[in-house]
Amino acid sequence: MDLQCTETGSNDCFARFAAWIALILSATIVGFNPGAVSTAGVGTAVAHVVPATENSTIPVLTATLGGVFAGTVQGVVLAMRHDQSAAVPVKSTLGGTPTAMVVTDLGLWVATARTDLAPAKLFLMQDPIGAQPKVLQVEIPGLGADGEIAALTSGLGRLWVGTSKGLFSYDWSRWSQHQPPSRFALPGGAGAVKSLFLDARGILWIGTTRGLISYNGVESFVFSKSQGLPHDSVTAITGDNEGNLFCGTEAGLASLSRDVWVRQSAVGDRVTALLVSGDSVWVGTAKGLFRKAEGQWVNVSAESRLPTESVLSLAFGTDRVYVGTPKGVWCLPLVSVTSAS
Repeated sequence: MDLQCTETGSNDCFARFAAWIALILSATIVGFNPGAVSTAGVGTAVAHVVPATENSTIPVLTATLGGVFAGTVQGVVLAMRHDQSAAVPVKSTLGGTPTAMVVTDLGLWVATARTDLAPAKLFLMQDPIGAQPKVLQVEIPGLGADGEIAALTSGLGRLWVGTSKGLFSYDWSRWSQHQPPSRFALPGGAGAVKSLFLDARGILWIGTTRGLISYNGVESFVFSKSQGLPHDSVTAITGDNEGNLFCGTEAGLASLSRDVWVRQSAVGDRVTALLVSGDSVWVGTAKGLFRKAEGQWVNVSAESRLPTESVLSLAFGTDRVYVGTPKGVWCLPLVSVTSAS
């Protein structure tokens, strides 16, 4: 792997990043665990964390134990602590719109979109909220100048990268481009990878433009519209601790439970983001934010008076949901929130 340092940082950047993680863990607020949070309702008031400015469109959000990172269309990464209302710029010269972010022990990984002037890029931001964050540009062998990066996740000892040229992974020493076994293949090829999700059982779910693939490291299975998906292009994936899977597509949402797909007809638009917490499922679409709890779907956008129907990204806080929109980041307070001990 070729690591190219695009900005010089201090020699102790890893130590400072570890100290930042320790600071978050020792904060007075409790670090959230989405699987351990039970929400009874959503407050009607919304707080505008990132105002409507030139950096207001938020295509990507990713959560950590103590806060949320937000990526804007201008290539600015913002950090927001759960116990604070202000957003702090992290880095403003990534050179492209963030398309995916994930936090690992090494730091904050940020993928940016390809433009007419520059290819898609992957950055590792060490100590991202320190005084001198160090930013490394990470080359992905095989991606090429025309490749796009759409999804990032981590687990099983690897960083997983979903691209327009398939699935890549990095095991912290070298890159691999995955050539799936025959059962892994989809008719006409797998297509571009649009979304990734690693469930609690260690199964990697890969959303492509031609269907959904599950891979346990040994064998794989393929799901498409003929198996119950609303559309073959899979845009978002998540799951709960009970083994239920939720799959967002270009034409709505479906859930998989005990090997049976169920179309969620209340959500019929393109799904842009998914969250699961306890018995609640949150779905961001181009036409609003929806939530299912106790078997009932609710249009949260209408209830909470969000200023726009378009939802681009979602992330959980300890007592709130962050909603990335074309008009900034908004916080929805959760009512009757309890954490598992």
